[in-house]
Amino acid sequence: MAGSEELLNFVKERTLDKKFKIRKEAISGLALIYKKHLSDPLGQPEATKKAIKWIKDKIMHSYYMKDIEDRLLVERLLNTSLVPFNLDSMERMKKLFLLFTTIDEFATKAFIGIQKGQKQARKIVAELLDKLRDKKEWKDKEVQMKIHSVSQFLPNPLKSQEFLKRFAGNLLSDPVMMNALDKVVNDQDISCKDCNETVSTILKKLGSPIMTNLYYGTIKQLLERISSVMIDREAIQHLVSLVKEVSCFSLVLSSLDYDEHYNNTISI
Repeated sequence: MAGSEELLNFVKERTLDKKFKIRKEAISGLALIYKKHLSDPLGQPEATKKAIKWIKDKIMHSYYMKDIEDRLLVERLLNTSLVPFNLDSMERMKKLFLLFTTIDEFATKAFIGIQKGQKQARKIVAELLDKLRDKKEWKDKEVQMKIHSVSQFLPNPLKSQEFLKRFAGNLLSDPVMMNALDKVVNDQDISCKDCNETVSTILKKLGSPIMTNLYYGTIKQLLERISSVMIDREAIQHLVSLVKEVSCFSLVLSSLDYDEHYNNTISI
């Protein structure tokens, strides 16, 4: 048991390593442990159960690291491990509610920062789409300025700009892709399921999803930053009902006289 705790603490330390590659492995490993715990909370070792509290905080804290890659990683792990996007709406909101009510202040700020960043990225991509439709030429100066703005949301902005120019050209020549991206950034009522499927439609048009296809990898990173796969209209309804349930439960508990209630229970 002590060995397990030591190992977890070692991984915890590595989340602050100078090298992003090592930080990534450590954070991704912790996220995997948390995801496993979500699906089987009782079947985990005692050391893991004890570590779950600091694991989610530690993952979210990584959002404050110096590199944009760290922020991208935390955003991805939030959607894949902390609040898995592939769960149905009710289960997803239960996981979100659990996360948000048990993380610390800094992790909460990171969560809010992620939502704000996503909204900003979506707005800039929507503006790029508008310029493309207006100018119908990706080489146009105003379009190029928007491409530069979008590139700031990606690692290695200079290299990313080249891939974004190619993406802009593809959007202009492919109305299906253009409409799909428009749906992702502008449709306020898009469901998480539809958003995920629409993103897949775009990705299928970018070539093979292999490591050497840097174009695919870059646009996938962008799509991950702008996709709404956590909260939609149905999910909000579930979340509101969860909050109401907990509020009512708390109200009932606070109105009870614990000693009197306890004694009455014992005498029964």
